[in-house]
Amino acid sequence: MATSASIVAAATSKQVRDDAFTICAIAALASMLSDQLHEALGHAAIALLSGAHSGVLSTVAWSSVYDSRLVEAGGTLVNIAAGIVFWLALGSARNASIETRLFLFFGCAFNLFAGTGYFFFSGVSNFGDWAMVIAGLPEHALWRTLLVVVGIAAYYGAVFVVGTAFVTWACR
Repeated sequence: MATSASIVAAATSKQVRDDAFTICAIAALASMLSDQLHEALGHAAIALLSGAHSGVLSTVAWSSVYDSRLVEAGGTLVNIAAGIVFWLALGSARNASIETRLFLFFGCAFNLFAGTGYFFFSGVSNFGDWAMVIAGLPEHALWRTLLVVVGIAAYYGAVFVVGTAFVTWACR
């Protein structure tokens, strides 16, 4: 007959310890994917589909002679869309491995935070993608204020969605 101490010892020996290196690698991969979705799909692909003949793509920017408000807005819009896709996929991945759920969670978080945070950043700093979107519009100060307000509300929503996803699906 097994004693309670032997049962606890057997259960403890079968526990899997978190692997910090694996978690960091999953997060790094999700971060890189978020960045490339923003730059390559959000800016470069939209620019090329809109008439740009060439450009330079890096991990921090897309640059070409062709420029438009749609190209500037594209990175943020793709991040928000990708964040929603990752969130939906995470909700559907209830039986997936913890590594898969963590990747989907990090993909959701990085994309939503980058996408929603850009509104606030551009509104406050008058720099970046959304500053270019509103450049030249009448009532520029009003547009900047609107970016700040929308940024605060959207980021709050992203924090709520990511927090809920973490508690509900990512680490259960």
